[in-house]
Parts: sequence; structure tokens; C-alpha cells
Amino acid sequence: MNKAAVSISVPTTKEDSDITNDTFSTTIAFVPAPSTTLSDTPRYNEQTDEEFVAWILEELKQENIQLYNQYPDVFAKVAQSIIKWRRRYHGNIPLWNRIFKKDRVFKEAMESVPVIHAVDQWMMSKENVTMIDLCSGKGYLSMILSDYLDDPGRVKKCILVDKAWPLCHMTPKPHHISWEHIYGDVGKDSDSKFEYYDSWPIPLVTSKQDLKQSITLRQLQDRYSKSDQGPILILAIHLCGTLSTQAIKLFHMLPKAKALILKPCCLPGVFYQKRQEFFELGNYKFPTKDVCASGKWKSNKKVKGRWKGPPRWHLEGKFHKWCHHLEMGIQSADTTAMHQEGDEAVVNEDKTMEIDEAKKGDSDKSGIIIKTQLLKIPVQTKGGYQNSFLFAEKAPVSNTMWDDLLQRENELIASLERLEEEKQEGNREEEEAPLKKKSRETGPNDEAEQKS
Repeated sequence: MNKAAVSISVPTTKEDSDITNDTFSTTIAFVPAPSTTLSDTPRYNEQTDEEFVAWILEELKQENIQLYNQYPDVFAKVAQSIIKWRRRYHGNIPLWNRIFKKDRVFKEAMESVPVIHAVDQWMMSKENVTMIDLCSGKGYLSMILSDYLDDPGRVKKCILVDKAWPLCHMTPKPHHISWEHIYGDVGKDSDSKFEYYDSWPIPLVTSKQDLKQSITLRQLQDRYSKSDQGPILILAIHLCGTLSTQAIKLFHMLPKAKALILKPCCLPGVFYQKRQEFFELGNYKFPTKDVCASGKWKSNKKVKGRWKGPPRWHLEGKFHKWCHHLEMGIQSADTTAMHQEGDEAVVNEDKTMEIDEAKKGDSDKSGIIIKTQLLKIPVQTKGGYQNSFLFAEKAPVSNTMWDDLLQRENELIASLERLEEEKQEGNREEEEAPLKKKSRETGPNDEAEQKS
């Protein structure tokens, strides 16, 4: 098999791609996959755009009908975004097949739909926004948002942060995430090249960062605290363990970070409980024993995603405590600043925080008002319980997003009440079924004799 080279010239700087490297242009050698024809690929590669969209929507609807009914317009636009991916990678079937793995893409889309809708609502009155997609993986969320929002005026760029990206000056190795779908310069023939980077409506830029390192947060703070920096939206979806706390710390540290959307995943490992007694976020502390747990997902070539640990239902209570503590930790930025300056804070019923203006001195420049909401949205339906989404915004808040979140919460409550009523009705029918059966067997004459 012959090796080929892909020339990558990324119009970015060290600020976006890597802390220690300047603007770069490099050549990456890779071994292309064996030649693939349409007959070797799933049949959805042969469908028209209309057929493909219809198939995507039907698959997603079957996966989670309740969520689909809540966000039908969002699902329709997500399907259109995926269609744009297929057009973008037309002529590069091996790359398309690596990107479009049905189960993976649909899972990412399902868990991202509430986030995508909230982002769209929040962006209504914003411009020149930088989105930071923490622990991005291949970048499915940002890829969808780039085509979904399709407005460079509102969003300047999406920064895909993950420790598995290659450094900007390196040739990607097998253990790295391949960035060909973002930076690849591949054409159908020598006369017509198609630059993927330039094809994204909102630019996607990769950044190799290890969020668990404290120095990473400080470097990101230095990078995105410049005077000309526009508002920042931090997306932290499906973050495992203490990565959620790192996302909150970054939100606190960046003055230009205006909003955070966090979806926690698994709990912190039990070794944190052995190493320290408390987790700290701002001035908020909570016991590690409340949230730490043993167990993890393990995969190998034969088995994918096998759970090793205590029964998962046993951890559900700890997970809800974890999400509650994270929400309180997000709010702690206010009280930390206020206590340092001698101010007093009032916590409102809607979980915003206000500074006592009468006692606020001119020297206090760090007092912040943060509004938060913890919302359970049923994106997981097959035994999963990680359905908690945390939304946070520093004042002034975007009423469009918060009004919509309140409406969604009321709809969810009403839906759960209907499900509970249907469940109770079903239980009553089960209890009455034997009596009805006995009544049919005895007949009207026997009933009359029994009464006499």
C-alpha cells in the first residue's frame, strides 16, 4: 500500500492551537484506507439527501420519542447538519465512514440536542462569541453547531479542547485523534482540491490541552482574558469525574466567560476519597465520600463498554448529589468575591445571587451575579440516569434562553405527571382484571343467584 501526503495549512495561531507554537503549516503522512466502493458501504451512502434525512429522523425518533417530541425542529436541523457533513466529505468515502459511525453519531446528537437548542437561544443577542468545547473528542458537538448556527457574525470560532489531539507541529500518531476531517486538504482529483477547514461556516480549531493539569487552566485564563476578547461560551458535555469541577473553575477564572453548559457523566473515582476529605469550588466545600465511587467502563476488542463495578442503580443517588454540589459550586464565585471584599449576598429563590449594594464599596470589582438551573432532560432511556444538565450565566442574563428553560422544565414536569397517571391507571386495570374475569365467568344468572 502506498503512502500519501496531505498538506495542512491551518489559518490559526498558537493562541488557538497550542500554547508553545506559532502559526504553522505542516505535511502529514498517512496511509489511506483500502479503496472503498459504494457497494462496500452501508446503504445510507446510496440514498438521496431527502431519503437520508428521513432515515436519520426516523432512527432518532425511534431511539427517544419523548425527546424527539420536545425538540422536533432541533432534530430536523441536526439532520440537515449531518447531510452537510456527507456533502463535505463526498468523494472521500473512507473519511466519511470514519466520521459517520451511526451509533456514535446518533448518541452524540441525542445528548447534544438540548445543548444545541440552548446555545441557539443564548446566541440570539450575541456576536463575536468564542465557543470552547471542552473534552471535545472528534468534535461532533462543534461540527453540528458550526453547520446549525451557520452565522460567523454571532460566533467567531469553536475551540475543540482535548488532550488526545496532536500538537500543532506534530504528525498525528495512532493514539491521537485524527484531525483530517477538520484540516484535511483532499480533492477528488489533482485539479480540484477541497479544503475542509474553509468549508465550515464557523471555523473549528483544535487545541491539545489536559484539563486535569492546573497549569492548563492558568494558561487558558491568560489566553482568553485579553481586552479584545469577545464573550465566551463554555460547553462541557459528557465530562467524566473531576473534569466537571475543572470546567467550573475555568468558568470562574475567565472574566469573558459569560455562560456555561455542563452535562456531567461518571462520578469521581474512590481514590479521591482516600486522598482528600473535601472537594472545593470557590468557597464551597462538599465531602468526597458523598460523591466518590468505584467502578468504570472498560472496553476491549471483543467487548465494548462493559461496566466493572457495583450495580449502576446503586450510584444514581450519588450522581444526583454530585450534580447538586456542582450547581452550588458554580454559584460560589459570587460568595467568594463578596466575602473577600466584605460584601453580603442574598440567594434568591431562582438561584441567582445579589450583592447588597448599600455595603458594596468602590474597590469591589469582582462581585458577579450568576444564574443557574439544574434540569433533568431524558436523553438516556436505556437504563442510564445521567440526564442532568447544568446551565449557568453571569449577569446580565439572556432572558430568551432562561424563559425557554423554564418552559421546558414545566413541560417535563407535566409529562412526568402524565406518565405517573398512566402508570397508576395501568395498576388499577391490573388490579381490576381478575374481578372482571371472574364476573364474565360467573355470568349474569349466577350473579343474580349470589345476590338472592
